[in-house]
Amino acid sequence: MEPENTCFSLHSPKPPPVSLLCHVVSPNNDQPTTGIHTAPTRAARLQIDNDKLVMALAEPDHLICMYAIRTGTLIREFIGHKSGVWAMQYAGNTLVSGSTDHSVRVWDMSTGKTTHVFGEHTRAVRCLQLLLPVPSAGQISGYKASASFIPDAPTPRLAEPLIVAGGRDGSLRKSPIAAFTTADNPYVRHTLMGHTAQIRSLAGHRHIVCTASYDSTVCVWDVVEGRRVHQLSGHTSKVYSVVYDHGQAKCWSASMDATVRCWDVHSGQCLAVLEGHTALVGVLELSPHWLVSASADSTLRVWSTHDNSLAYELKEHSSAVVYGIKMWDTRSGIKVREFDFGMWCAWQVKVSERYCAVVGSTHAGVKLVVMDFQPEAVES
Repeated sequence: MEPENTCFSLHSPKPPPVSLLCHVVSPNNDQPTTGIHTAPTRAARLQIDNDKLVMALAEPDHLICMYAIRTGTLIREFIGHKSGVWAMQYAGNTLVSGSTDHSVRVWDMSTGKTTHVFGEHTRAVRCLQLLLPVPSAGQISGYKASASFIPDAPTPRLAEPLIVAGGRDGSLRKSPIAAFTTADNPYVRHTLMGHTAQIRSLAGHRHIVCTASYDSTVCVWDVVEGRRVHQLSGHTSKVYSVVYDHGQAKCWSASMDATVRCWDVHSGQCLAVLEGHTALVGVLELSPHWLVSASADSTLRVWSTHDNSLAYELKEHSSAVVYGIKMWDTRSGIKVREFDFGMWCAWQVKVSERYCAVVGSTHAGVKLVVMDFQPEAVES
């Protein structure tokens, strides 16, 4: 969960394989206070909460590392993938990862051991998500529901946690997570075909999943029934990102055609075309009231999720906005702070209720910075 009314942005060329240098710092003090880890690698994915940081590494390490977020202590390594890990998510004590070795792995986070391996993809796994029943997520051992899970009535259409994974082979594959249940895992339950090029991004809630593909379309799937509900056409080039608001039954897609489109998930109709960017729109981030789009034209745009109107254009970047380190107030569109950690490029940013983690390159190596928004908080 981000601090209210703030957003972060990053800009970066393709990261080189360099040494990884990680530090914990306060946002009011740019000097690092705690070292974490050094390795010649690339960091491909991050996920954080108020206790830990999990980082997926690409070549040459192709492993996953879990750290204590406050001290930087390495807690555990997850070793098993044979090449780069490009997709990852954890919930409770279960971690799921996808790799360029064509596999999806399920891990026990308390031991670091693999519990299941799914190798049905024929090319790299590019994206994945855990779909969790609501509100039964609270019944899963060790799982704490995030703010994105609205505690409304449970649906009988999603009775168990599921993994959905999208690959460069254009397929979407669904598997139950035995680690969350007492039942045996019957491996991949559905392989959903419909895209004619790789799936670049996916977003889902309960039984509905939206996928964005390089075939210029977005597909809406019912993963419980194992069928495609809609194929949404309108973009004229590759679709790079999709986000889904289940409360409004809308999804938004971002494309190389420099537009963002809003779709009605029930009817399949295009509700709006959000124009203004002049180059590839590669990243979307969604909150209850705002949609933020990041583009290779060096700008970010903040849109209302209710009427798709443009609220602000954020123009402080000097190079393409790919996934950095600027803090913005979305109420005013004003830059609040810019952080300088000696990075010449930045790759990703992740925010929890207390911390913000940024990974990027310096001339000496790759640096992971964790900022504490409550430096005076009493540690329990």
